[in-house]
Amino acid sequence: LLTINVGRVGFCESLPHLIPLFATLPAAVLMQEAHLAPSALAGARALVHRLLPMYCLFTGSGRRLARSGARLQAVTLVHIQLAARASLLDVSEQSAAVEPAAPDVLAHAHFIRIIDPRSDVTLLLVNCYQYQAATPVLQASLLALVSAVLARWSPQTDHVVLGGDWNASLLPRIGYACLLYTSDAADE
Repeated sequence: LLTINVGRVGFCESLPHLIPLFATLPAAVLMQEAHLAPSALAGARALVHRLLPMYCLFTGSGRRLARSGARLQAVTLVHIQLAARASLLDVSEQSAAVEPAAPDVLAHAHFIRIIDPRSDVTLLLVNCYQYQAATPVLQASLLALVSAVLARWSPQTDHVVLGGDWNASLLPRIGYACLLYTSDAADE
């Protein structure tokens, strides 16, 4: 597994430059800061198919986000061997509790359940692009969503992998808010 924050250029612009990272055929590549408009999702899928035909693209639900104007910030590419038995989890029940405070929370995280076709081992893959520290309510909302999804799906899963850009640090960082509320939420 790889996790990559592609930065301001976003998913489509960075993907051609990331091709060498796929030479070892990682099972999944979790990307954050994708800046992908839901209306551009079909084009992004076509780009993945053209550049990386051994991978399938997974990301949050584009229809509901398209109405809000939010851009998808987390994108996951899963190798076709695993993607054949992979599905994006419907977490609408879990997200309903946090969407009043963070309406675009599903643009920042998605949850993929994978069943290994050779062993039937199940994997819950979580890809998150955490909000910035200056928005502690949004950060706490995303963490609450992750906790709720894990509470719901972990008992039916053999392994859980949490990946992404958590905007967290054990050391002080210049230019970041120093809010105990956010770091306490992350510790939970």
